[in-house]
Amino acid sequence: MSIFEPPPTDTAILVREWIEFRPVNQLGEDAAIEFHVVPQSSGYLDLNQSRLNVKFKITKGDGSSVTDADVVAPINLLLHSLFSQVECQLQQKPVSEVGTNYPYKAYIDTLMTTTQSKWCMNGSQLFIRDSGGQFDDADAKTGGNLGLYERWTYTRNGGIVDLEGPLLLDLFQQERLILNGVTLDLKLWPSRNAFRLMSDNIQPDEKIKIVDATLKMCIQRPNPALTMAHTKALEESTALYPYMNSTIKIASIAEGEFSFSADNMFQEEVPSQLILGLVSSKAYIGDYKRSPFNFQHYDCNFVALYVDGQSLPAKPLQPQFSEGNYLSAYQTLQSVGSEVWIDRTEYAKGYTLYVLDINPYVDFNVKRKAHCRLELRFAKALPESVTLVMYGKFPEILRIDQSRSVFKQ
Repeated sequence: MSIFEPPPTDTAILVREWIEFRPVNQLGEDAAIEFHVVPQSSGYLDLNQSRLNVKFKITKGDGSSVTDADVVAPINLLLHSLFSQVECQLQQKPVSEVGTNYPYKAYIDTLMTTTQSKWCMNGSQLFIRDSGGQFDDADAKTGGNLGLYERWTYTRNGGIVDLEGPLLLDLFQQERLILNGVTLDLKLWPSRNAFRLMSDNIQPDEKIKIVDATLKMCIQRPNPALTMAHTKALEESTALYPYMNSTIKIASIAEGEFSFSADNMFQEEVPSQLILGLVSSKAYIGDYKRSPFNFQHYDCNFVALYVDGQSLPAKPLQPQFSEGNYLSAYQTLQSVGSEVWIDRTEYAKGYTLYVLDINPYVDFNVKRKAHCRLELRFAKALPESVTLVMYGKFPEILRIDQSRSVFKQ
């Protein structure tokens, strides 16, 4: 028991501050929002502690503000659902690969890491739990989706609403500081209004207007002795940034189908983890009456991933949703965390995600190469066109050398 010594003092970092960066372009209805972070002479970029702040309002199609009589509300996790794609570059090197599926990466990541005790902490991003079985109830005022109702209370009178939270890009989710002298560029492309809003109006045409946006970049200024030590080390080696690289693939399954198979989804690379979910194709494209985050089971009764012919997990998942027998599928959520706040009954009512933990022992030194084949079967013919979201995670190492060139291992 150390009761005779004061707590240790961290002398490596002298100053930590958040510097606000404004968009370099003018905000427009369909224009991307661009940020440029200039190289810091002595400061290191702490991406994990940086925040994006957005101010928005909901308007009618003609630009006038909505009123209490307009039953329109944003979908879940609006801070991230606002943008279909977020491009990130370090030294003009692209380091983001989720394409136009950024809302799905952000939603799944947030859903899988939010425990019951921490749920309210994400309210600043308008991440408010949707009621199971009520995802597609577009009546925010008197409907059964309490999450949609609560989000409506923030926007009901057309006022300006603040959102703030971390960017859920791969490099922003790792904790190592980016070396000084490195430029960072962000480009956030807006999603469709029919995707990010739900409306009970007969002819919905409401839209979101972004009023302001700010990137609050966390800058850590280390002790000059540490900076000199890093400079010397860079003469013989490179700075390493291990992280999990996210890749999202999409496949469409036609109405009336009983099965689906996909070969070589990730070009001979094997993900450490694969998360699967099925959503309505109409909702995926954008529909004011449908939630794009309503992951339905569609009576799926067989899920198998074969890596070079070997089934992973060893026994394919064979849930029977019509009989309430889907515990094996529900238990796959434990691969992410034991405190994921999705209970057993709600799992089949809009939270049906299958987590295949292919390689829990992540190796950043060797990339596993093999042929992957995915098989899904359904007990009943699909009632509509369905979009399969395949979210793979791969260990990756980013390197930065003495000249500040950025490259992947």
